[in-house]
Order: sequence, then structure tokens, then C-alpha cells
Amino acid sequence: MASTKTVEQVTYQEFLNMEIPEDDNYIYELLNGEIVKYSAPESKHQIASANLHLIMGGYVKQKKLGRVLYAPISVFLDEYNAPQPDLLFVSTQNQEIIQQKGVMGVPDLMVEIVSPGSVVRDRVHKKEIYEQAKVPEYWIVDPKYFTVEVYELTDSGYTLFQDVEGDGTIESKVIEGLKIDIADIFDNEPSNH
Repeated sequence: MASTKTVEQVTYQEFLNMEIPEDDNYIYELLNGEIVKYSAPESKHQIASANLHLIMGGYVKQKKLGRVLYAPISVFLDEYNAPQPDLLFVSTQNQEIIQQKGVMGVPDLMVEIVSPGSVVRDRVHKKEIYEQAKVPEYWIVDPKYFTVEVYELTDSGYTLFQDVEGDGTIESKVIEGLKIDIADIFDNEPSNH
């Protein structure tokens, strides 16, 4: 049974006003009113992130569909949630949510790249938060297993639209015409290191 101990939730305004020492190399995000602190990601994570940003960002820019942003950037979904997704897409018609302090509203697509320490956070907590916020599309990218899961928001919540492993192509319903070869995301062979 879950603990009934009440922890005071932090609001996004309190989160914004947080003072972080200049030499602090951690990443912070606000999830369900709790400040989550974690270390910088591993190289496989960053390779996938960089490749996705180049592919998605280039396509979106060429087609003039909006803007692709990448971490670190806070996305203020509601009073108690300011996650830092690895990548996000904001369509042309929603550009007003991109503001000086971060993204103030719901992006059209969010991408989380799983790290060894973020499995539950990305697959459970963030998925629930993004679903409740009504983020239209959510990708879970897993460099360890070379997989990408694409969820689309339906009337009953997130539905798995695609689950591709190893090789194959994923496509977005939100970014019209975007198709990505899985090999181009990970561009390195599986290893035991």
C-alpha cells in the first residue's frame, strides 16, 4: 500500500525561482510537483538525441512546419509539471507557446530517450503526465534495445501507434510526411560495453 505521507508540492513558479549554483552540473525538472535531479546522459543517449534533432529539425525547417527544440528546455505543462523532454516539436500554429523562460504550454510532440536511470520516469511517470496534458504524440526512444515506440493521443488516452525495433521505419502523425529509418537514429552497432 502506498504511503499516505503528504509531501508539499513545488509549483512551477517556485521551480522557476530556484537558485542553482553555477558549478552545478545536474539537470532538474518538475514532475507532479516534485523536483527531480539527475546526471548528464550517456553517449548513446546523446548520439540518438543529436541524430533525431538533425533529422527532425532539418525536415521541419525545410517544410516550414514549426520548430524542433532539444534539452535542456523546460516545458511548463501545468502548475506542477515542468519536464525537460529530450526533444519536442511545436507546430507553426502553436509557436506562441515558445517564450523566453521555456515552452509555456503543450507541444505537438515530445520525445524521451531512455537512459539506465530514467526507465520508470520515461515509460511511466512522464508518459502519464504527457497523456494528462494531452500532448498529441509521444515517442520513447531506447538506445539500449534500439527501439522506438510512438504513441498517439486518442479519446481513451495514449495508444501505441508504432513499435519498431532494430531496423525499419517510424513515422509521425503530427509531423506530416516525416519518416525516419531507425538505423539513422542510433547509427552505431549494438555492443556489450
